[in-house]
Amino acid sequence: MAQMRVKDQDLIVEQVINKIEENELGKFKSREDVQAMKNIITERIAMIEKLYNTYKEYEENIKDDVKELTNLVKEFQESNKLEYSMYSVEQGFQLDNVGYGVGVPEYKILWNLPWKTKHDLTTKLRLQTMSGDFDVYKLIEELTEEFSS
Repeated sequence: MAQMRVKDQDLIVEQVINKIEENELGKFKSREDVQAMKNIITERIAMIEKLYNTYKEYEENIKDDVKELTNLVKEFQESNKLEYSMYSVEQGFQLDNVGYGVGVPEYKILWNLPWKTKHDLTTKLRLQTMSGDFDVYKLIEELTEEFSS
């Protein structure tokens, strides 16, 4: 009798393994403790799914509220002729933690002079103090009045 080819042996081994695994899986699934555990897991997954769906609903509500808040601040800034950017604001309201993801927004109220005004102020101060003949307190008052809005 001729010896069986390795390929044919592998096919038979595969068939035997599949049959054993299928039989053992059936036995395992039919055990009472496995059925009880399956029920517990199914209930927990259903509870988690319900919580997850609620979470997603809240997440969408939060995103909508953050968008509404962002628009409110943007409109305020524009109506007061102040710059608006999600990244930096020189004057007015700046919102933080509103870009990506869901988080609790934060805000700052800022009033910083524009860089050009700071540069003009620095230049004027340097020119006026070159001679060394000036009253520092009077100069502070004059420059404050001149560069205030």
